Amino acid sequence: MPIKRRTRLGTLAALAVATLALTGLAGPLHAQDEEEPERVQEAKLARTGAGLRASWWNLNDLPEVQNGEESSWPLLEGYFQRGLDRHIAIESSIGVWRRRAETESGGGVLGSGTGSAVTTYVVPVLTAIKFYPFTGPDAGTEPFIAAGGGIALGIEDSESGGTLTGGGTNAATGFALKGETGARTRLSEAFGLSLFAGYQWVRFGSDVGNTRTYSGFNFGGGLTYRFQY
Repeated sequence: MPIKRRTRLGTLAALAVATLALTGLAGPLHAQDEEEPERVQEAKLARTGAGLRASWWNLNDLPEVQNGEESSWPLLEGYFQRGLDRHIAIESSIGVWRRRAETESGGGVLGSGTGSAVTTYVVPVLTAIKFYPFTGPDAGTEPFIAAGGGIALGIEDSESGGTLTGGGTNAATGFALKGETGARTRLSEAFGLSLFAGYQWVRFGSDVGNTRTYSGFNFGGGLTYRFQY
């Protein structure tokens, strides 16, 4: 009897110790569950920011300017980025690209035999998903890939000839797609630099600058800003 009683007492003591240990662990585990949403929220905030960038858009199959000259801007963009989690953000951007083509008398690209000038603007408004596959928002250098699409506005301002005979302004809407890859490097808690390369495609419903499609690879960089909370 004494031996059985001691055995029962030992078993009860062991169960009590195990219960206390499990109770002690339950607190930290519960605390971790409560901290998880806060860590996710911090990651979202760390991914939220804005930026400016410029890239050289190497367009394919643009109409050539004969007996004249042309000039163009880089593709200039501003964007806002909102974090979704530690590795994904959604980016909204608006850009503008400009080309001016001037011909002397007898030039062929602008649609008339007299001297003329056409200034073309392409304005893409895009939404893209940006994915940081290897790093968190606290990393110094972060590779990323992005893809998205949206709408585009095309404006043609013709001083003489062009799509509108005798000069005038022509506008068209269309669709745009893009994909890019690059990396962001932190300069401070708030500011950073980015380098990227990608491909952008824009298609209008009617001619803008004597063509409907603007597509090609682009290479560039920019300044990034991470919102401080």
